[in-house]
This record gives sequence, C-alpha cells and structure tokens, in this order.
Amino acid sequence: MDMQELADFISYLINEQREEDLWQIWLHKWIDKDFEVWKDEIQSKQQTSNKKMDKTQEKQSIEKAEKILGRIKNK
Repeated sequence: MDMQELADFISYLINEQREEDLWQIWLHKWIDKDFEVWKDEIQSKQQTSNKKMDKTQEKQSIEKAEKILGRIKNK
C-alpha cells in the first residue's frame, strides 16, 4: 500500500464515520426531514462556515478576542 492509497483509505474511514455520526444524530433527534435532505443541509452549512474570512472579519474577530481577554485580565 503506497501513501496515496493510505490517504484515500483514511479519507474513506473519516467519511464513513461522519456519515454514521450524522445517522445517529438523525435517529435520536426529532427531525421532520428525510435523512438525505437533512444531511445535505448540514453539509452545505458546514461548507459555507469553512470559508476564509476577509480582512475586515479577521480584524473584528481579533478585536473581539482582545476585548474578552482584557475582561479576563481585569478580574
């Protein structure tokens, strides 16, 4: 098994585990949608949340973190 096959196998295992996790969540929660529809919605939300921030968003996030840290230091 070469490195590419190993990487493909690990990727496959991760995808299968993610699918199983979603299935278990769907089974144990009251969700009134079909599993495939719900899963597609969840995955599309994850893809949009994984986009990179622009410079303005980065600056706002840094400022917010600094404010939080400043409050912690002052206590």
